[in-house]
Amino acid sequence: MCTSMFPLALAHVLTDRHGLVFVWGIVMIDDLSYIPPDLTFLYGIISVAFVIGPFVIVLANAVERRYEALDSKSRREPESRVKACILFPYRHLGILLLTAVQTLLTRELYFAYGLVSIFSPIGLGRIAFTLGLYLVATRMKREDFWEVYQIWPYH
Repeated sequence: MCTSMFPLALAHVLTDRHGLVFVWGIVMIDDLSYIPPDLTFLYGIISVAFVIGPFVIVLANAVERRYEALDSKSRREPESRVKACILFPYRHLGILLLTAVQTLLTRELYFAYGLVSIFSPIGLGRIAFTLGLYLVATRMKREDFWEVYQIWPYH
């Protein structure tokens, strides 16, 4: 819903003109003229299909892993630093792939709409948001799961 209501980016659309890019078209800032969409709707669909959907799965997996790590029954012997460094890419493969896809989409956004569009919510904003949420999910404390313990006995 937010994808259809709010602008995807502020972009350098025509020579010396800037516009707000929506899924449903481009609104030029200087004279408020409207340009029908070319591929912006397709970009919104690709963003939802290849970023938001997989991110929900990656984030749920990160929360599940953190939940299991905090569970007293799954306490294991601490890993060595070398083993932890070797397993790091495997454990975080989902967010690494997702960040690579987001970087490619941001690159395409730059080629389509210029440098100003990179600093939009679907450019670097989306990458920072997903990495920030993933970081929060991987560092959750036992207290953060208190409500989950009350309704979902996972033991």
